[in-house]
Amino acid sequence: MEEEGVVQERAQVSETTRCVRALLVGTAMVLAVNWFVHCSDYVLRSSRICFGYLTMGALIPFLFVVVVNGALKLINRRWALPPDELIVVCIMASVSSIFPALGLTGFLLSLIATPYYFASNQNQWDEYLHPYLPAWAVPSNEGGAMAAFFNGLGAGERIPWDVWITPLLWWSCLIAAVFVACFCISVILRKQWVERERLVFPLAEVPLELVRESPGRSRLPVIMRQRLFLIGFSIPALIILWNLVTYFFPGFPEIPIGMRFTFLSLGRGFPWVCTKFNFFVIGFAFFTNLDVLFSVWFFHLLILIQTGIFNRIGYTIGPVDVWCGFTAATGWETFGAFVFFVVWGLWMARHHLREVVRKAWDRRYPVDDSGELVSYRTAVVCLALSTTFVFGWFRVMGMSWAAILVYSFATLCLYVGITKIVAQCGLVYIRGTLTAQHFTTYVLGTNTLSPAGMSGLLYTYTFCCDARSSVMCTFTHAAKMSDSARLRRGTVLAGLLIASALGFVSSVIYNLYLGYQVGAYNFGAWEFQSGNVQIFASIVEKIRNPVETDWPRLGFFGGGAAVMAFLTFMKYRFIWWPLHPIGLAVGDNWAVWASAFSIFVTWLAKLVILRVGGIR
Repeated sequence: MEEEGVVQERAQVSETTRCVRALLVGTAMVLAVNWFVHCSDYVLRSSRICFGYLTMGALIPFLFVVVVNGALKLINRRWALPPDELIVVCIMASVSSIFPALGLTGFLLSLIATPYYFASNQNQWDEYLHPYLPAWAVPSNEGGAMAAFFNGLGAGERIPWDVWITPLLWWSCLIAAVFVACFCISVILRKQWVERERLVFPLAEVPLELVRESPGRSRLPVIMRQRLFLIGFSIPALIILWNLVTYFFPGFPEIPIGMRFTFLSLGRGFPWVCTKFNFFVIGFAFFTNLDVLFSVWFFHLLILIQTGIFNRIGYTIGPVDVWCGFTAATGWETFGAFVFFVVWGLWMARHHLREVVRKAWDRRYPVDDSGELVSYRTAVVCLALSTTFVFGWFRVMGMSWAAILVYSFATLCLYVGITKIVAQCGLVYIRGTLTAQHFTTYVLGTNTLSPAGMSGLLYTYTFCCDARSSVMCTFTHAAKMSDSARLRRGTVLAGLLIASALGFVSSVIYNLYLGYQVGAYNFGAWEFQSGNVQIFASIVEKIRNPVETDWPRLGFFGGGAAVMAFLTFMKYRFIWWPLHPIGLAVGDNWAVWASAFSIFVTWLAKLVILRVGGIR
């Protein structure tokens, strides 16, 4: 009877009202996430809560909404949001967390503001870069606008919004096209990953569990009423709250678990082993299969040993680039494995991709795409149009067609590969072992790229600097949550559009406002103090000293792909084979380095639980 009452109460609220209500709460959540992340990162200089693929910057406000929603049920159940509306709010919060601080807008604003402010006689940027910077893409330093952004405004000065309008309009067009392309690819691959390969999507399962209601008129989700959940929640919560006191009272004793990085030495010349205990990583990793967990930490350990051996014998194939691995050799080796992982996955999906193309060409073709956020025809057409626009944008920036094609191939591999790895492994923190920019320069050789082309390649870091800015992963998980919660397609599409547009605009405005108020250089953030300069210095160095195609790096790239092919063959051919190929693809990775110990602990705990207690 209680369940019938709940259904009757919800039936009194029209579908339109529910849709509008969810979007309004989601819109408020978008603004709250942007404010929360910027304040934490740039004002309080606290934890970088926007890092990862399910960020604390989105999860904490969403948990707050879930708790408040439970309280509203005590007053009037009609005021509370049902699970499907809460999932819409969660999706919008996740999308909005892509933009602020270390996300997309932090790198976008820092890189387009850097070339004139940080130029000096020593770095010679005025000679190697300034002649090739289009005025429509880079704001000028006229009137000291960029100096004021990094240092803060003087008394009585006003924010020079006008110098930013034209560049940001053009950059917003490019970013919108990239977002559309990522969304279309996520639609095209959803059925393959969800229904055919049955990836576990741990990052999507957690929000779904947090909103799942128990039968009757319970005020709390099912999971929040379970004893084991409360115990698991209480342990890290108490440790974090206890250690929070030490932030205000340094003499207060600290519980040395999960708060700081600790290290273990393997010997002289070997990289340090990070032994940080990360509850956030452990929580999601527990959903992952044992063989995947084992392979991630096992191959990471092998990469550390390989790096140490290379260091001890003095072997090197060249300098390590920004966002590369421990060494150039291991970085290119694991990137070869990474690319093979993506190419093999697309080969395995060839029948599905053929069906998608045939459905896009002929609507009468017997393939059901009614469960997708948009039809396959819409996805394919929009993907083609957005890709054409992106290619044209790169060409106008000065990049050659060869550079555009090689860079786009590497970027596609990074976006698709990271999205699938997160969906399969539940790795909250992950990035590629190499950047698409460095892959392009070493494959083609900088002697074949003009200074204008190198300048254009430099500015691709604005949206592909770190894998965190890849919205494809967020869109794919949004599609998974939408499918599991049986959400209305129109509501989800509206939520994604609002979160993307409002999240970008509000993040840019608030970031510029904070920059001119306190000085972006005073944020204490890597992307505004040194990361931006490192990127420019790396590109200028390659312009000054052009080189041909780097065959030693490509040799390690091919070797990594060959080893990955062997591991893939063994995994698919022999059921007893214990190593999953995905471990090699992510083995040489700073994010995995920081998470490997927690993944090892999760693997060990899950192994003991399954051996002692069984699957149930």
